[in-house]
Amino acid sequence: MRRRYSASYFLSTGVKSFFRNGFMSLAAIVILISAMLICGSFILVIMNIDYNIEQIDDFNEVVVFADLSATDEQVAAMQEKILQHPNVASCTIIPKEVSIKEESERYGEEHAHLFERYIENENENPLPDTLRIEYKDVNQLDTLENYLNTEVEGVYKVNIRKDIADNINQVKHVIMIICIVLTGLLLVVSLFIIGNTIKITLKSREKEITIMRYIGATNTFITLPFVVESAIVALISTLIAAFIQIYSYRYITEKIVAQYGIVETISVNQVWLYIIAGFALVSFVLCVFGTIVSTRRYMKA
Repeated sequence: MRRRYSASYFLSTGVKSFFRNGFMSLAAIVILISAMLICGSFILVIMNIDYNIEQIDDFNEVVVFADLSATDEQVAAMQEKILQHPNVASCTIIPKEVSIKEESERYGEEHAHLFERYIENENENPLPDTLRIEYKDVNQLDTLENYLNTEVEGVYKVNIRKDIADNINQVKHVIMIICIVLTGLLLVVSLFIIGNTIKITLKSREKEITIMRYIGATNTFITLPFVVESAIVALISTLIAAFIQIYSYRYITEKIVAQYGIVETISVNQVWLYIIAGFALVSFVLCVFGTIVSTRRYMKA
């Protein structure tokens, strides 16, 4: 009995069972691969959407107008103080001389004469020095605004486009809710399909299981070969699905998206390990755990 319960016995039995039930094993592999590719592709799309939304933050900036009487030293001190805030990624000083020239260029040559005397005489320049701030997290924008108004000396006005920040947050929340709901539905459908496949496999071998029970085989003795068979299905499915997912994602991001420059994408080098680990976890849990649960109904004497 010790030899029959050895690991090699259950492994060989599981492998033989896998090949003996070739059609059902193939069906399980195809279904599992399809489910993982659907979920994996959807999650990658979600990750890239969120990644591009995060990049939108880079286009949002906070503009701080210094007092008209502020000196260059005071403006530099303001910049240093602003950079101390944890939500500030960068802070660039735009001298008023540069600002007046930008305004002149914006209105064109037709109105250039209106700005000539301000450009030639800095003392008559009505524009203040400005500091353009790039922030890290749109969710901490209120904290940054309060910091600029209360902690930084020499601030005349703080210009923050809260409407853009609020829209970014709303888009993020909507996408997150859609992602959670659709991913959950895909997982439920996948569980249902794979569960039914396992049940069909067990049903086709119900007579074999019943005979084993009548001759005194224990639940463990009956279940372990099925677990080994399921683990083989999970392993093959993981390897095939991971290869297809990684190769297709690399092709799409490096050959198609990069060529046309439509959107920015996460590099395949950043996600390939997560793809393999995620597929392995999902497939082994679904197959092994699903097999254990499904065989319980046949364990009655």
